[in-house]
Amino acid sequence: MTPSVQFVKELKSSVFSGGMYVGKNTFCRPSVPASSRKPLNLAPPQAAGLRCGLGSSFPHAISDCAWTSKRRATAGTFCVNSAEFTQNVPHVPLCRKRPTAFFDRLPSVLVITGPTATGKTRLGVELCEKLGGEVVSADSMQIYQYMDIGTAKPTPEETRGVPHHMIGVASPFEPYSVSLYVEAAARACEDILSRGRLPVIVGGTGLYIESLVSGRDFAPRPENAALREALSARYDAEGGEALLTELARTDPDRAQKLHPNDKKRIVRALEIARAGDSISRHDERTRTLPPRFAARTVVLNFADRAELYARIDRRVDDMMDRGLLEEVRSLLARGLTAEHTAMQAIGYKELTAALEGRCSVDEAVELIKRESRRYAKRQLSWCRRYEDALWIDFKNPLDFQRAVALSTDFARELV
Repeated sequence: MTPSVQFVKELKSSVFSGGMYVGKNTFCRPSVPASSRKPLNLAPPQAAGLRCGLGSSFPHAISDCAWTSKRRATAGTFCVNSAEFTQNVPHVPLCRKRPTAFFDRLPSVLVITGPTATGKTRLGVELCEKLGGEVVSADSMQIYQYMDIGTAKPTPEETRGVPHHMIGVASPFEPYSVSLYVEAAARACEDILSRGRLPVIVGGTGLYIESLVSGRDFAPRPENAALREALSARYDAEGGEALLTELARTDPDRAQKLHPNDKKRIVRALEIARAGDSISRHDERTRTLPPRFAARTVVLNFADRAELYARIDRRVDDMMDRGLLEEVRSLLARGLTAEHTAMQAIGYKELTAALEGRCSVDEAVELIKRESRRYAKRQLSWCRRYEDALWIDFKNPLDFQRAVALSTDFARELV
């Protein structure tokens, strides 16, 4: 029976252990005549599968037949038909220096993520020093210039000479987006890999990490400022329900997912619809793309949620002592307002309200702590999708070196 591999994501033609991926989810050895190559239906999301790629630990050899069951299929997963594909498959470790395997199309990266205040920056630097890596920040607010204290940008003392990318690369006046981030961060990772070093993606913005690793494409924004302004004015005059009704005629799936108060996304969806496309069709096309990188993921957390929250509170107090209020004041003096995306960041939004007289500074500080704790909870929820990640739950701050040792062993195959 022809050996076959069912790919969740369609890969382009590539060679693996003497076999050829010939498209339409078909994998066979060269000796099999083309007439005998039969495409297979994609496995359902709950099908048995061997995990690799995003958030995966990837068994040391596919020939180990380390099957898993009832695993949610995600980017970087492929399912193996155990009745047909059981032997004679050579050892193929998930590492950056692979021989002529199709995995050459998936260069490897290491991801360090988790909620705020868990030591991601410190661990990232330690692993870069041990593994010959460079940090690629995945923080949606560290990308802005002039915003150092409130975004916890690493200081020169903290980076210890390790190159850091994607920090302070955008003006706070700029409406930065995940698509812009992925474009620039992917270039940074490719440059690091081309120099024989390991990209270490460090940060807590889950959407940035997933979009970078998965190979997600983004719908281009039509360059029609007049249309955008007209749709925005219509939203203000007619309300979100009216525009969602219009959107439902061309992109019902997208319209169903949006809330009437989500002006930005409603206007964007209508812009794209007027250009003859739809976000739903674009998302469907994106799901057929192969992943950009194969990633090993380390998630940092504290076993005691109360300890995590206490660290967050202490961190906010430390930021205030270091001059966060003055930093916000200087940003407002530059001409930034509460309407700019950068000023919506936790810490900046609340202190802007205090400086504008809408609350006291003490009240703003308590709001920052509360919103930071809530953000940490959302980050943890996002991280739980990384089923095969290495989770490190600190019992106290003194076991950091154990985290370094575990992470180093976990990532060793990448170099």
